[in-house]
Amino acid sequence: MFDPGKTELNPPPAPKGRPPYRQGVYARRLAQTAAALARLGLGLGAQGFKTARDFLFSLSGQLLILTLVFVMMVEVVIVIPRMAADQEDWLTDRVRSAEIASQAVDTAAANNVSRATSFQLLRSAGVLYLRLQGGGRIYQLHPLSDLQIPDEVLDMRDSHKDLRHDLAGLWAPWRTLMGKPDRLIHLIAKPRVRSGDMIEIVVRAEPLKTYLKSSLTGMLRMSLSISLAAGILVFAALSAFIVRPIRKLTDGIAAFRTNPEDPSAAPKPTARRDEIGHIERELAS
Repeated sequence: MFDPGKTELNPPPAPKGRPPYRQGVYARRLAQTAAALARLGLGLGAQGFKTARDFLFSLSGQLLILTLVFVMMVEVVIVIPRMAADQEDWLTDRVRSAEIASQAVDTAAANNVSRATSFQLLRSAGVLYLRLQGGGRIYQLHPLSDLQIPDEVLDMRDSHKDLRHDLAGLWAPWRTLMGKPDRLIHLIAKPRVRSGDMIEIVVRAEPLKTYLKSSLTGMLRMSLSISLAAGILVFAALSAFIVRPIRKLTDGIAAFRTNPEDPSAAPKPTARRDEIGHIERELAS
């Protein structure tokens, strides 16, 4: 019989399924995981920094640094003169092409050609302006009407070369690489293909810049490969013949300091006749 005054002592069981979600549990777990990962990362970073610092201050690390410095010095010694030579060769080719193009003026009536013919000759030679002086006469292919000839002149005649000219020649290709796209180069050289006192041309710097970039890329790729290979061999040889024996000597001194009465702590000298071998024999005795 139902009694409305009594309460049910055992409530009905909760329905089976997923437990009720507790707010903040997943957030705390995520924060704990992130903190653990951060501590692990800091520990690994500190250990890596200590290992790298110990290596850099060791004899092997200093040897590696010196090897890299010498490799970079070799790169500088190789690349800078080679780039200057590449630019001079490219400009010399333009001068020779301009000389060949100027021979058309000799065959023209009254040594004069039309503007259209001048434009074609200049285009075939890869120059914008051509002026040849020799034998008291001046041959000139008419430039474009809006061409502004630069005031700065690059003199490539052998009689005008000195130390200042050589230094300027070493800097010239880098100036070309860093120059503006519309830069023009005004140069004077001595004719070689035909007789004359002086040939004067104006060329665009952009084709020369493209040529120098290609040359620099190939040069760096080859010289870096050779320098790195030589540096690795030098580093390995010095490590094997100097660093490792010195490390063994250090370990032997540390073992002797720990237990001077232990016969096994005495280092075994090798047959080396250099300073390291002398130290090994002195330490063993």
